Amino acid sequence: MKKIIALIKKQALTLSLVLVVAVIGLGIYLVNNINKKNLAMKEDIKKKYAEVKGYERDKANAPSAELISRLKHEKEAFASAFQILLTRFSTSFPSPPTYRDFPSIEFKEFLFATQDYLQKKARRKHVSLPGNLSQEFPETGLVPADQVGPLSLKLEVVKKLIELMIDSGVTMVRNIKPENPKSEAFYRVMPIQVSITGTSMEIVRFLKFLENPSSFFIVETFALRQGNEGLFDATISLNAYMFEINQEQKEASPQPAPPAQAPPGPATKQG
Repeated sequence: MKKIIALIKKQALTLSLVLVVAVIGLGIYLVNNINKKNLAMKEDIKKKYAEVKGYERDKANAPSAELISRLKHEKEAFASAFQILLTRFSTSFPSPPTYRDFPSIEFKEFLFATQDYLQKKARRKHVSLPGNLSQEFPETGLVPADQVGPLSLKLEVVKKLIELMIDSGVTMVRNIKPENPKSEAFYRVMPIQVSITGTSMEIVRFLKFLENPSSFFIVETFALRQGNEGLFDATISLNAYMFEINQEQKEASPQPAPPAQAPPGPATKQG
C-alpha cells in the first residue's frame, strides 16, 4: 500500500496533467455541440421568420382559426365526394389480356374471339349487332405494338357495354364509337357514343342496367326519336369511369379468356 501511495505521489503531476487535458477535451466537445445547436436554432429561426414574413404578405393562407376551419371543411367535402364515387361508380377496372410474345397477333386473336363471342350471345338473345364492333378495331392488317395496349382497353370496355345491350334485349345496336380515355387524378374516363334501336321497354331496361353498381358507365346525354314499326332510335353519349389499379395488382390478378359459350336455349324477347 505504501508503495502505491508513493507511486501516486511521484506521478501526481502527470495524473493532474492528464485530468486537465481530459477536462479541456470534454469542454471543447460540449462547446462544439452547443455551437452546432445554436447554428441549427439560428437556421430554424431564420426559416420561421421567413414564413412569418410570407404570411404577412399572404394573410389568406396564414395559419389561423379561419384557415384551419376552411381546410377542415374542404377535407370533409373531398372525403364525402370520394365516398360518393365509391358508392355510385364501380371500382372495377377492365382488364384486357396480357400479351407476351407477339402482341399484334395476340390482339388480333382477342379481337376475333371477342367478336365471335358477342355475335353468338347476340343471336341467342335475338339482338342485331354490326358486322364490325367499331371502326376503331381494324379487322385487316396488324396494329403497331404501341397501340395494342390502348386498343385492348377500348375493346374490353366495348365488350362489357355490348354485353349490357344484349342482356337488356335491344333490337339493334347500330353503332358504337369509343374515344381515347382521359387520365384524371386516380381514374380514367373514356367517352363513348352509342346508337341503338329498340322498344321503349328495351331502351329503358338498358338505361337501368347502366345504373347498376357493377356498371362503370354514366350517361351524359340522351336523345330519342320515333323509328319504324313502333321502335325507337336512341343516341346516347356516356362515359366509362375506370378506377386505376397499379401494375402489381394487374399482374397478380388472373386474366380470364372470353367466357365459354352456354348451349343455346329458348330465347324470349320482351317488348
